[in-house]
Amino acid sequence: MLLPPKLQNLPDSFPIEGAVRIELVEGIPIFRVSRTVQNRIE
Repeated sequence: MLLPPKLQNLPDSFPIEGAVRIELVEGIPIFRVSRTVQNRIE
């Protein structure tokens, strides 16, 4: 299985606040959502 390269940082255009956040965890972008968005998904 081919894995994508790990990122060193996120571009400034990615949102870090609000309903959807993108965080770097060991070079891998992780999408996190607010409880409201999670409830809508479920």
